[in-house]
Amino acid sequence: MSLTADALDMLSEAQSGAAITRVAVHDGFDAAGEAWRHLEHTGLLTPYQHRSFVETWWREIGCQQGIDPLIAVGHGPQDEPAFLWPLGWRRRGALAIAEPLGGKHANFHFGPWSDAALGAGRPALEAALVKLHRAAPQIDVLTLSNQAVEWRGRRNPFALLAGALPSPSDAYRVRLDADPEAYLRRVLSHDARKQVRAKTRKFESMPGFRVTRAEGYAETTMLLDAFLSQKAAQFAQMGVPDPFAAPGTRAFLDTLTDTSLDLYGLHVDGAPIAVFGGIGDGRRFSGMFMSYSACCHARLTPGYVLTAHVVADLCRRGYESFDLGVGEARYKTHFCNETESLVDVVIPLSITGRLYAIADREARRAKRAVKRSPLLWNALAKIRRLRAI
Repeated sequence: MSLTADALDMLSEAQSGAAITRVAVHDGFDAAGEAWRHLEHTGLLTPYQHRSFVETWWREIGCQQGIDPLIAVGHGPQDEPAFLWPLGWRRRGALAIAEPLGGKHANFHFGPWSDAALGAGRPALEAALVKLHRAAPQIDVLTLSNQAVEWRGRRNPFALLAGALPSPSDAYRVRLDADPEAYLRRVLSHDARKQVRAKTRKFESMPGFRVTRAEGYAETTMLLDAFLSQKAAQFAQMGVPDPFAAPGTRAFLDTLTDTSLDLYGLHVDGAPIAVFGGIGDGRRFSGMFMSYSACCHARLTPGYVLTAHVVADLCRRGYESFDLGVGEARYKTHFCNETESLVDVVIPLSITGRLYAIADREARRAKRAVKRSPLLWNALAKIRRLRAI
């Protein structure tokens, strides 16, 4: 049985009680500014969906990639903001694809959603998607990667859709305690705590050892310089492209330090040998990146030691939870004892989009299979290293 857009719209609204009465699409940020401010204060979202992050990324990176903003705002029965989807779109050949703004710098996506929209159910979301297609008929497909299945205990409406697939990689999170020692005892094993303390003591015996959270332009610039240099060397050794070398990335990070990006550094002999960066909203702090120098101190795993200091600082600052982003790494499971489940959702809005969605889903399944197989993943990593020689 097939349904026309009108029939699907009528059916969905009847089932959902018209929870979303209209969807407005904006091609700029200011037009959606009032709704964005409202939902940032009253709704649910990750730090990556705050306007300061999204707009900065688009201005410095996305715009150069030919991405046009497509900010979709759903409104409820009283015309109040119900959700805001910060999307961007561009053409790939004959296909018009819309996806969340933020690129790979946004570890995951959720909202912003109002409380009412979160409870409206799948029919309301389906009706909203029909309204979105009417407001932006040029779009063939929505590709929504790394959607957090839940955030602060609330289910992501996109995760309820039939086409939602588990993302190739999960993220890692942990609940924090006000007392850093209580967190360390609860999450880290006895051996891991002993290792952190022993390595910290060795660093403390070195000239110029200190751990800092950047304050001011000079320190921020020094840590960003060190991070970009260290990360470039790491990616070159791994044989994979450096995403931080993309045009506009330095300007993006520079600007973000003025609003939401915290930078931490572990220093020895007056130079940072490990750098950690992340963003927070006062309750959840999300690690964006970490780097370390391949110097004579590498055997003491400065990145690992720095992460322990970062988490301790977040406990003292009153943060409730912490994550280390998407992707597999052994150190993440040391500091984070919970898995953040993610899904990828591909939503076709046209016949062309439907064909693309079929191929895209199969590609995502294959990518997940490779990442979840130690044998295949290690073989791929070895090939990349050989190509880098």
